[in-house]
Amino acid sequence: MEDELVNALLICQDFKCDPFKSINFKVIKLNSKLVGVKFFKEDDNIPENLEIFPKKLRFCQLLMEARRGNYGLLTAENITCPAAALEFKPLPEKIKSGMMLKTLGVFESENTGALLMKKMPCLNPGEFKAIAVAPLEKDIFKPGVVVIEDEPEKIMWIILASIHNVEGRHEFKTGVFQATCVDVTIIPYLTKKINASL
Repeated sequence: MEDELVNALLICQDFKCDPFKSINFKVIKLNSKLVGVKFFKEDDNIPENLEIFPKKLRFCQLLMEARRGNYGLLTAENITCPAAALEFKPLPEKIKSGMMLKTLGVFESENTGALLMKKMPCLNPGEFKAIAVAPLEKDIFKPGVVVIEDEPEKIMWIILASIHNVEGRHEFKTGVFQATCVDVTIIPYLTKKINASL
């Protein structure tokens, strides 16, 4: 089933807020579990049933684990994300300079890649000691952000429902590169607005 999913993602800050509580997800028939994400600061108490994942993971891989029904924590010790938007580790110079993005063929020049990285929204360095993810249905913690990955049409209906009783339009921000950590986790967390990416 995972192979059939299009990489369309949506984040909602405070999932239980209006207008999302009126969405009937059984009608939409999502192919993927709703994933709750919570950031833990140094003084926050982490629930006892949340443990650090035994293997090293990127944040996007952590979300995949949660979609499969698993849950746990990512910390500076077990994160392997080279882009460092979560600010557990410094941004490697090869990425910061745009060199790696040019080498991969993502951008024509290092300057263009460096500009994307410079404009990338990030968390404050050292602000959080851990990030937890879990399927929302397990009700392990109150999430700060909810990630939904599914077919574009299903995401469309959720987005339409979010403006059902609200005037205006959504303005999504994306660089596509770092879609899961930046576009659908950090941006909604910082702006308190939903965001979508491919």
